[in-house]
Amino acid sequence: MNSISIRAFRKEDLPHVVEFHKAAFKDHINARLGNAYLTRFLSWFINQEKCIAFVAVDEKNQPIGYVVGAYWGYQQRLNRFLLGRSVVAMITHPVVLFHPKIWNALIARVKILLGLSKHVEETQKQLQGNIISLVGIGVDTKLHRGGVGTMLLKTFETKATEINFDTLRLSVYSSNKTARSFYEKNGWFLLQDTAGSPIVAYAKKCG
Repeated sequence: MNSISIRAFRKEDLPHVVEFHKAAFKDHINARLGNAYLTRFLSWFINQEKCIAFVAVDEKNQPIGYVVGAYWGYQQRLNRFLLGRSVVAMITHPVVLFHPKIWNALIARVKILLGLSKHVEETQKQLQGNIISLVGIGVDTKLHRGGVGTMLLKTFETKATEINFDTLRLSVYSSNKTARSFYEKNGWFLLQDTAGSPIVAYAKKCG
């Protein structure tokens, strides 16, 4: 652990971070849309205002993990940024069209793009204040359970407090017991209105 440090996520880190993301989110649709899509998706968080983007690196300054997050309400802006690449990704990876979760994901994105989704507004009312969403976190599979994920999570939490966010939140599949246990051990609490849903939300106060 003494040789591991955290630094800003840079453009040159993207090939590594794409692989960490694919491993961490292998059950998610975006992990099945190819490296070009994931590169564009993850690049959005670099140097984006009111976003957090860090990598954990080893003694050779090689990335071994990452964490990214964005201000609540980011979804519409990110989906617009990804629109063209999303279309290309689905054309070049048509198998995703047969994935059972794809149509729900597409409908949700269209609603956000058209301003028809109430999810952002309802979450804002529920949590209030300045909210930042932890969008992605992942670690080299060879280093799981080595404490790198905890380092990244704590760095994310500290940075969010420093830049004046009030509340942290995230979404996770309810069936992902490993991830849920990780967040709960680090003080995140389940939002009760998501209990029993296939995707549940967690939150934590900053500071």
